[in-house]
Amino acid sequence: MAVSVAAIAGDTVTLAPSQLRFAAGEHVEMSWLARRADRLPHGALYTIASVTPGAAGDVLTLDRAVTAPASAAGLAVRRWDGEATGAASATDATWKGADLGIRFTAAAGGYEAGDWWGARLRAEAGDGLEHRVGASPDGVRHAFAPLALVDLDARAILSDCRPKFTPLANLGGACTVSVKPGDDLQAAVDRLPADGGELCFAAGTYVIEPPLKVAGRRRIVFAGAGPATVLRAARREAAVVFDGCSEVEVRHLRAEGGTAGDPPGDPGLDGALTFLACSDVVVADCVLACPDSDGKVQTCVTMRSGEAGASDRVRIERNRVEVGAGQTGVLVADAARATVAANHVALAPGGRVFLGGNLAVAAELRALLAASLRPRRGTGIKRVAVPGVDKALFVAGEDAAALVADFAAAARPSSVSRGGGAEKALLRFARSLGTGKGLEALSPASRDFVTQLAAALRSAGQGIVVGGSSATTVRVLDNVVEGTIQGIHVGVSERDRERGSIDSVIVARNVVHALVPASYDRDRHGVFVGNVRSLHVVDNVATLRRVGGEAVRAPTPVEGVRVHGVLGPFLAIRQTSLQGFSTGVRVVPLSQPKSRVWLVAETLAEGATAALVAPSIVDRERNVP
Repeated sequence: MAVSVAAIAGDTVTLAPSQLRFAAGEHVEMSWLARRADRLPHGALYTIASVTPGAAGDVLTLDRAVTAPASAAGLAVRRWDGEATGAASATDATWKGADLGIRFTAAAGGYEAGDWWGARLRAEAGDGLEHRVGASPDGVRHAFAPLALVDLDARAILSDCRPKFTPLANLGGACTVSVKPGDDLQAAVDRLPADGGELCFAAGTYVIEPPLKVAGRRRIVFAGAGPATVLRAARREAAVVFDGCSEVEVRHLRAEGGTAGDPPGDPGLDGALTFLACSDVVVADCVLACPDSDGKVQTCVTMRSGEAGASDRVRIERNRVEVGAGQTGVLVADAARATVAANHVALAPGGRVFLGGNLAVAAELRALLAASLRPRRGTGIKRVAVPGVDKALFVAGEDAAALVADFAAAARPSSVSRGGGAEKALLRFARSLGTGKGLEALSPASRDFVTQLAAALRSAGQGIVVGGSSATTVRVLDNVVEGTIQGIHVGVSERDRERGSIDSVIVARNVVHALVPASYDRDRHGVFVGNVRSLHVVDNVATLRRVGGEAVRAPTPVEGVRVHGVLGPFLAIRQTSLQGFSTGVRVVPLSQPKSRVWLVAETLAEGATAALVAPSIVDRERNVP
């Protein structure tokens, strides 16, 4: 307990009025605010010689003059329980005048008030006392935690001695600028310092229109609160566009592309996150999404060249990529060095069904109508006559009968026969429906049939694409790609030359689960690599599932791994596990270096007609269909 000091004169201390009383012989410490704030052990102790009560407060006469800094504030007297010093010769230990039966000697040394020693007593052994020589104190070092200087009479706190806690909100953290839903994001970007900073997004949904643009900046970090931070584009493909930036990171957020605008798409395919001519780019630990759209018009994330030049040193890693039907997950174009690693790229959950630009639907309809030109055995068959052509009968199952009838009604009699005219008419009709034209002229039953067909044939277009006109080093590692027509596609071609070439490509430890409509006749594969000088395709797994095809006599062939183009001196395709593909590995070289190591080995292609299709200049080992 402490009492404020009103005045000090030599060895005399006048106390402020207080209910606390002191007595002669007690030990006290003279303290002050700065002394208590340093949180060190106590200061010098004094013995009270006498106490004189006074109207203004008690006056203590101490055993010696008190020394305190002239500028000391908050002077106070603190009472201690007691102190004993000095025992150069044998001294009897007493407690309140009573002999404890113990004699001790305290040699010269440094002692603290409160130090104590204990000794065991055993009456049955010798003198019954534990003898201790040169023993350290049993007591702990004394310290105190000052709480406050209190005026007990006024019941008021004169000073709070506790250390102050700095509110976390005042610490600032790593964020240069912080935003929450409803804030002006473009203004927040503009507030970032010229030499870089971090823009932090609180949890919530940010509807962005037009796209947020970050141009000509460096050392920029976008960081969110994980998937709870949603950057959602409205009516455009891109939510955020980085143009001509360097040292850019986007982490821990969800970015969603919107439905393409009018006209849909961009010639370069924009993504929910789009980077134009950027270098040292990292997109990590995000969720990236793009919706189903008419035709191939957008991606989930795009890196490509821009007015400032090409991109370089790109890393896309540990993201979950949700790809809309017919769209592309990851697109890296014209990046000198690119790494796409440890991502999960998958067909997004089903949503709105688009028919425009759907080549799979067009191919399936063409096959269905072509099969209807001649009778087929089976149940539920209907014959539909084309007006003006008595001999031309179309046959279809119950589910497609309405569609065949619509075609028969729309076809011109002069263009339909048992020859090529009917085939061409079918092709035109199917293509128009596959591109979204002529749907309004169909009967309700036919429209329902085409819509259901499109839903059944729903698949993503491409999982991971690294291409463009130039590249130096490409690494595609440890990704899982699901529900795509093309799993992984790597290749370049020069604009001003017939073909270009990538210096080094590594495609390793990926898992691809391809989903290809049975009638789809465009590029389709698990892994494709084109035009490369040094190629390593190792430790990859790919499976194939076909959808549709009820009217298809022979589904289109699909290759597990295809290498095509101008190839350099090194090619290794090893330890590949394939299932469901018509061909396991196909190598089509358009060049033949004088010195080369070309090897395809350890391929298991379950269900394939051939595990390896390649010219004899390609070495082969243990390729099993």
